[in-house]
Amino acid sequence: MTQTWQGYVGNVSGVIELADASDRALYNWSVAQPKGEVYASTSEILVWANIQCFNFTAAGVYGDESGDGGTTNLNGTNLALLEAQFGLDSSDVDGVDETFSLTGPGTHGSFYTAGQEFSEGECRSTRIFGDSGKGEPGEFEEVLLYEPTTASVVFVSLIDNDLGGYDSGLHDFEMLVLEDGHGADIITTPYYFFVELA
Repeated sequence: MTQTWQGYVGNVSGVIELADASDRALYNWSVAQPKGEVYASTSEILVWANIQCFNFTAAGVYGDESGDGGTTNLNGTNLALLEAQFGLDSSDVDGVDETFSLTGPGTHGSFYTAGQEFSEGECRSTRIFGDSGKGEPGEFEEVLLYEPTTASVVFVSLIDNDLGGYDSGLHDFEMLVLEDGHGADIITTPYYFFVELA
């Protein structure tokens, strides 16, 4: 953990299940090599159908963007507001824009969130370091999303199976999330984690 970031690594296993509203299973399939995403947000309630790419230059006003899932937010939280929320100065070398600096084709793989498609390189992203000691294309990709109904930033790690991690261990995901440890702030930021298997 630094004054600005904390990291998480892990492995994902699970079961895909066909069940009713009372969680009674009609059938299930074990997922030995799961694909999907791990999500982290400071909000425990998210309207997944509204999820969008985070926009560094969003207007900074909180208008209704519901129904715009799968796009980029135009209003709401922007880079300046997000960095201020976590005690960052715009000149900090470990800021959000310095970390999530990748855009365009080849920067992150395509994925779906709650049925919303995000194409390759559509959102701001970064690559967390693997066993090579640097970020590699197609490995440990993390994407920055936004949920406008709750004005929540959502960090998304695309699941890879058993990749060599920063510590030479095998991990399915590695993820960075913001933390405000600046000045006298010693309170840790709680995050809620969600997993979507494909």
